[in-house]
Amino acid sequence: MYGQFENTFMMYLPRLCEHCLNPSCVATCPSGAIYKREEDGIVLIDQDKCRGWRLCISGCPYKKNLLQLEKRQVRKMYLLLSAN
Repeated sequence: MYGQFENTFMMYLPRLCEHCLNPSCVATCPSGAIYKREEDGIVLIDQDKCRGWRLCISGCPYKKNLLQLEKRQVRKMYLLLSAN
């Protein structure tokens, strides 16, 4: 679709992790950087282990993981976690 459009805008829409019961991103990560915390079921990424291979992005049915190009690491939107 080509042409000029009036009153257009851009907005950022965060893609939050669904914290699946059986997360396929955990199974597809060859470096073992993604894991599910047993006490509460939150899916996390260990940034020290992440190698940026992006298989977790293709493995996630919701496509919630994000590649951070400057660091070649995968990031995701987490829940708000307590520091305690």
